[in-house]
Amino acid sequence: MAEGQDKLAQPVRGPSRLVTVARSVVGVVAAAVAGPIAVVAVGLVAWAVVRGVPGIALAAAVSLLVGGALRGLGTLAVRLAVGGLAGAAGGYLAIATAEMTPPGTTAWAVSGGSLGVGVAAALGLVAGLADGLSRPRA
Repeated sequence: MAEGQDKLAQPVRGPSRLVTVARSVVGVVAAAVAGPIAVVAVGLVAWAVVRGVPGIALAAAVSLLVGGALRGLGTLAVRLAVGGLAGAAGGYLAIATAEMTPPGTTAWAVSGGSLGVGVAAALGLVAGLADGLSRPRA
């Protein structure tokens, strides 16, 4: 009797394509938005620290660290490459909005943060979808 039941048992399968794509998107977007969020948080406390190239470097470094720390959420190379580039782009845009609003203020944090995080999330979303759809099911 046990032999007949073994023939009916389904083989163990990995996660579906949707789960694989969702994991990739979450990993890349999380890595990408971490940088602009860090720039806005530090910029509210000490604007001079994030003004200019050091702020862009901070955004890229934080995004790279978060991308490297995440496990099981997409491909490491994609999280690092796209996370770092999208984080740097988002950090740049967050800093650049200081020309329209007073730097280091709440108005700057809202406008710069929403622009920087929005662009970084959009870039991460596109790259995460491409990564997830190109990977075999895990």
